[in-house]
Amino acid sequence: YGEEASITSYRMTKTERNGCPSYQIEMSCQVGDMQMDQLVYIIAADKVYTITYSQSADDERMDDFKKSLNKIQVVFDKQA
Repeated sequence: YGEEASITSYRMTKTERNGCPSYQIEMSCQVGDMQMDQLVYIIAADKVYTITYSQSADDERMDDFKKSLNKIQVVFDKQA
């Protein structure tokens, strides 16, 4: 606590999910000697939906996180 985080890498990719514009953001942050990796997926549909995955640099879960993004679907309620 009390230390500032710095972004060490950042990549944003514009994509589409079920006809809705979306963005995939991959970034790494450094705080002292700790590194955190994040994968953020933003979908602009009837509302804005944000899915965020975070891990320590040595957790090795990012491949699983990326695979799960392929399973995300936007489903609209026809009664709304």
